[in-house]
Amino acid sequence: LPGDFAWGAVTLNRRRQWANVVRRHYTQALRRYPEAKRHTLLLAFLSVRAEEITDAIIEMLDVLVGRVFSKSDEQLGQVKVEKAEASTEGAQLFVRMAPVLLDLKTPNERVRDEVFRRASRERVLAVYERTKKLDLSTVGALFAILSRRFSNLRQFVPTVLELLRFGSPRAQNELVEALEILRAMDAEGRRKVPEGAPTGFVPRPWVKAVRTPNGIDRQAWE
Repeated sequence: LPGDFAWGAVTLNRRRQWANVVRRHYTQALRRYPEAKRHTLLLAFLSVRAEEITDAIIEMLDVLVGRVFSKSDEQLGQVKVEKAEASTEGAQLFVRMAPVLLDLKTPNERVRDEVFRRASRERVLAVYERTKKLDLSTVGALFAILSRRFSNLRQFVPTVLELLRFGSPRAQNELVEALEILRAMDAEGRRKVPEGAPTGFVPRPWVKAVRTPNGIDRQAWE
């Protein structure tokens, strides 16, 4: 591969100059160069072009993943508004019911009838179901939303991991290790994340969403 070729003291700027020579010439014109020079120019062109294409892939990946999180953040904002509204409605119901519950003069057998006289059973049930549905932490709500967009990520992530190899100047980088594990899982058709898979790169607030009592959550981890 051009990227694996040992260029020695040849700088990137020099390779770009040679690549531009290839860009400016037709195939017939390039054939007039001596073989050694022609091959050097072509290798430089392929090397520079590989870097440009890699940059483009990473930029598109960043945009696509960013879009998933951006849309999820918008939905998370709506969930927060709904939780606030549900909390307000629940508090209003409690204010109406509290006097009945605190009134020792009301016989126990009449408490429920008196409560439902002040707020219908249907309304109490509706507020309860709505609050229960929204009763998630911010992180839990975020990952619940992200999980619905997981299929969108799956449309392009395996291809990117198959084509690119990631590295790090830091030895034993857990994120790079995780990417390699994910690439192998895709290649082998495995769905379950290995128990020993690294999670040290996961932000602390997200750990409980990734590491569950049943093991590592595949979608949250990816």
